[in-house]
Amino acid sequence: MESTFFLPTIGQLRVDRILLSYDGPKVFVSKALTDSLYLSYWAAELGALDRWWFIPISEQRLQQIEQARISLRDAIITAESGFVVETEWPDDATEPSSLKYVAAASIPAEALPGPDSFLRMRQREAISLAAQIPAFVMAAQQQRPVVRLRVLTKGKEALVARVAAVMNCLQGTLDAFGQALAGQASERGMIAQGVLDQTALSLSAVYSGSVGLELVGEQLQLLPSSLLMESISRLDAVLKESGNLAALRQYFAGLQKRSVTRFKNFLESIVDIESDVEMSFASPQAKGDTVSLLRQVEVAQALESLYREELRDSQTEVVIGELIGMNKRTKRFELREVGTDRKIVGRILQSAMDAARWSTLSNIYDATVVSTEEYQPLTEAETRRYELLGLSEHGEPRKDNPNDPTLTWWGETTTHEES
Repeated sequence: MESTFFLPTIGQLRVDRILLSYDGPKVFVSKALTDSLYLSYWAAELGALDRWWFIPISEQRLQQIEQARISLRDAIITAESGFVVETEWPDDATEPSSLKYVAAASIPAEALPGPDSFLRMRQREAISLAAQIPAFVMAAQQQRPVVRLRVLTKGKEALVARVAAVMNCLQGTLDAFGQALAGQASERGMIAQGVLDQTALSLSAVYSGSVGLELVGEQLQLLPSSLLMESISRLDAVLKESGNLAALRQYFAGLQKRSVTRFKNFLESIVDIESDVEMSFASPQAKGDTVSLLRQVEVAQALESLYREELRDSQTEVVIGELIGMNKRTKRFELREVGTDRKIVGRILQSAMDAARWSTLSNIYDATVVSTEEYQPLTEAETRRYELLGLSEHGEPRKDNPNDPTLTWWGETTTHEES
């Protein structure tokens, strides 16, 4: 729709001001040549057409909307004129392909914005209309699976890098699940592009209320099932049983090790963000949303259970070593083994975090370390991953040697690249 357009029976209109925009205007005020005002509301995407509603509106009612004294939902169903002008528009058209008058009170509830669809313009809050519409309605309108992530920050700041890590790990997990469910499971090498195309998600909207992200499948879902929805459903089932190892073994039966590793990475990203995360999703055929609440404490406990289970295939050793690096923010450590000068660099597990917070650089510690052989598909190199399971002081602490160039302090904001 252009900034100036024509409606039969109404005449020429122009966009007066935009109230809400994401991926283009979704709610705006249009003005006729007679200075009459219309609340213009994007109602649905219908393939190559967009459905728009035009509601005659007074300046007084418009102020109520802008000042959050009335929701968009109520403004539509209690339209002052009693009707809504329903139109359908081809892309980039200046005139609709169809137009009809609809009684405002007869509009189905599922087609309306949610009861909390307030526009708080004074506070400059950006509220996505999509967030007020259930995911299954959006999925049906777009004919794509819809996934929503809501990071419940509870007033805290959420680092962009950590939010991005959650999305990246979610995508990586769905890719791995999809590869296995497509019958192409492999321990090494790249995932086939055909699988990646089917499981790919795109960011379609953001919304307020903590940090809200709406993701949609890149491909249209024209059949009752899709690889992306199968992968999402499997992930949802696994998340709901993340604290039950027996159930997890059943869910991961038939999936390759890559799926387990990426699922752990997803859990780790949620622990790192230090907030609960709500995940909801729906397919175009769904009759409602499926919702999972990933509580920080429960995810950390599930992760610890997985780490303990991993010990069967990993090597655990107690290393007497000097602590030469510690970053509490990135949860990384570096030890130098006494007697061999072997350097051990890796991640601090939750079980060792309390001890690590009170540790002192250059002191000697008994470190319980888990080591696991890993294959890097991009470099085709085998590497050893180290994780700190426990930490306790060993004997008397060694004095700092300011002349030793191998002693490092990574600080709270410095990053470290593991060699």
